[in-house]
Amino acid sequence: MPVELVGYGFLQPGGKAPVCHLHKVSAEVAGYLVDHINDLTRRATASDAAPARFRRQPARDRFESLTSGNDKTFLDAAQQLATSLHTAMDQRSKRGFFVAIRERTGRSQIRVAALKLDVHDEHAAAARQVGDELELEAVQDLLDIPGELQKGAVYPDDRPHSEVIIGDKFERTALYFLRALEVQQIENAAPAVTALIQVVGDVAPERLDRLVAAIERLEEPISPTAFLDAEPDLLPPEMRTAVLERLAERQRPIEEIDPRRHPPRRVLRASGIRIEGLASDVNQRVRVERQGDAWVITIRVNEEPEVSYK
Repeated sequence: MPVELVGYGFLQPGGKAPVCHLHKVSAEVAGYLVDHINDLTRRATASDAAPARFRRQPARDRFESLTSGNDKTFLDAAQQLATSLHTAMDQRSKRGFFVAIRERTGRSQIRVAALKLDVHDEHAAAARQVGDELELEAVQDLLDIPGELQKGAVYPDDRPHSEVIIGDKFERTALYFLRALEVQQIENAAPAVTALIQVVGDVAPERLDRLVAAIERLEEPISPTAFLDAEPDLLPPEMRTAVLERLAERQRPIEEIDPRRHPPRRVLRASGIRIEGLASDVNQRVRVERQGDAWVITIRVNEEPEVSYK
């Protein structure tokens, strides 16, 4: 589908403020940019990307301007995003290009993207046709290739509970990108199960076994508040409040847990040996006893173990 508008500007940590201009790009460059957008969308569809929402209406308005504004409105929104991104960068950030794209994906369907394309210092090479021969040609200042983009956003997002797709291949390095776009990511419901267990382990470690047993009884996704309301004997009021506050204060707040997609697991470690499995299986099949100065771990299974070495 055609790329309708492209605006970009160069970003340099500590350098001059970026200036965005509209550009007519070649079909090859347009295909390169669309490949990035498709990859970000694919990651979200595969549940690799956490749901995300705008923190404020003005942040949403900027992406709406990219979507439906005229050329000037599109460029103004791109410039605002580029300036905000430049301000949020520090000296650890890589130089690169901020790129805003509007793409028509159907007769009346538009999607837009904001990408931070890093310039890589490592050298690369490409094949170049010279007469009848293919020769190697050095390539410097290589930009992110599709699949390796660290920081990108695609709007709108068709996933429930999410407004915008955020690419966060390396979560820590993408934080300034989230701040610049004024976007908040929400933890996926599957890994949120582990986060809830960890928080309760910090607040009330003696209640972890009861917590895991209660999670294993769940048959559908549920919010932490509703889960704890349904299990009033699990935590006393002050501990319940502490757990919910910690979940809400996380970099990615926890709004829903889904143990069907990520059932709790239990891990035992001792003397360089690790035993791991579904918590229900480990609780049923593994017994730990103290005999004198030693601990004895017994595992009962219904099939002969396979033995291999690494």
